[in-house]
Amino acid sequence: MKLKNLFLALAAVPFFFASCTGETETFDLKVDNAEVIIEVGSTATVKITDGNSGYTATPNNKETATAEIKKGTTEITISGVAVGTTEVKLEDSKDKFTTIKVIVVEFDETATKVTVEDGKSYAYKHEGTIGSFKITSVKAGEVSLTIGGKTIKLSDAGTSYLTTSYEAVNNAAATQAPGSILMCLLANSSDVASATLATNAAIKDGAKATLFTEIK
Repeated sequence: MKLKNLFLALAAVPFFFASCTGETETFDLKVDNAEVIIEVGSTATVKITDGNSGYTATPNNKETATAEIKKGTTEITISGVAVGTTEVKLEDSKDKFTTIKVIVVEFDETATKVTVEDGKSYAYKHEGTIGSFKITSVKAGEVSLTIGGKTIKLSDAGTSYLTTSYEAVNNAAATQAPGSILMCLLANSSDVASATLATNAAIKDGAKATLFTEIK
């Protein structure tokens, strides 16, 4: 009987010490969007989805963008100050941190086409939505780019139109749904343009304007 009681007492020892340490679980710091593109003078909100409270947000360059966390919330308000690219460093009370890439752009309302160059990145604005793409290869009449996690080739010999769902389509498909066209490649050039500049009248008349600017 005494031996049985001894085993029970020893089994309880680890539990006693584990329950008295007072340690709390530490979480990795995470956000719902690690990259934002905003216009000069506008704002974007990034939400903290996991962390350990006591958050601070510090931009690397306050002349490009500012960041603020309203007291009692887990939302970061990022404001565009001037054209450029910077990062916001987010930290918490457990010294966990992550960074948010911030791209600030400005669109000229007449910039409905851009002559693209290999390796450069560009922003677009279409129906109020701002996004970006990167050129991976270019020659007259053919451009390859990455956008929305996809690699797309536009060619004036076939699929020269790109839809808002990031699908390359030909002239016939674009004619059927001109309002869905995000951009197009102009014939025998390296100019990526709004579909409002298309030579096909049906596409041109039914398209919505897209603006472009190089990301600095």
